[in-house]
Amino acid sequence: MTPDAPPRYALEARDLTKSFQIPVLDGLSIGVRPGELLCLLGPNGRGKTTLLRVLAGLEPPDDGAVLVDGADITSWPKRPVVGVVFQEPCLLPWKTAAQNVALCLRPLGLSGERAARRAAEYLDLVGLHGFGGYHPTQLSGGMQQRAAIARALAVEPAILLMDEPFSVLDPETRRDQQEAVVRIWRMTGKTIVFVTHSIEEALAIGTRVGLLSARPAHLLRDWDVSMGTDRGALADEILSQLADQVREQRGLYARRPDAQTL
Repeated sequence: MTPDAPPRYALEARDLTKSFQIPVLDGLSIGVRPGELLCLLGPNGRGKTTLLRVLAGLEPPDDGAVLVDGADITSWPKRPVVGVVFQEPCLLPWKTAAQNVALCLRPLGLSGERAARRAAEYLDLVGLHGFGGYHPTQLSGGMQQRAAIARALAVEPAILLMDEPFSVLDPETRRDQQEAVVRIWRMTGKTIVFVTHSIEEALAIGTRVGLLSARPAHLLRDWDVSMGTDRGALADEILSQLADQVREQRGLYARRPDAQTL
């Protein structure tokens, strides 16, 4: 009898550690399968954004490794296979939506008409057909974030990292954007890591949900979310474990000698 082959991961973090005066990540390991939409949960201050920045190459880890399709890319200065959508759209206000998308294509050697065609293609994909000539101030918050998603997708990354991209939107717009992400994921087959502090959002869009521990963070547990999953029961289970981590974090603060300065 032959042993089972190890799982193939599109993106893998191995024993990542990172500190900013205090430890933020502590031996964090997680693997994301090809075509998976992984939602990472945890309240503010648990290291979710730091993890995404390390995965994207925007922050170096103190220790550990980041692998894409099994290749260690930890020390690569540029990671063209990874696209990032931040909490804020970060669009240049003096450029149109199409120009903002096309700007990120220059490092790939695309400019002029080729860049314009690709920008239009991805603006269409996110539902912004006909809005390429609009400046950010002429777009709603949800439309600006769609333009930011188009910009991330336009470099045609194998992996898309999304850091609470809908946290500042009103509930109705947020639901629309969640549906848009699921539609884009189904159409493109991208591997997506989506950070959120909303259990409802994670269960609405994710195929797998991971929960980070109290800081310094490691992956506490993860759950597969399939068509037959009882999302209500799963939400209660995740909420209970999340509450435990919040209490643990508060206890750590209370035990620190300098806790009054935090």
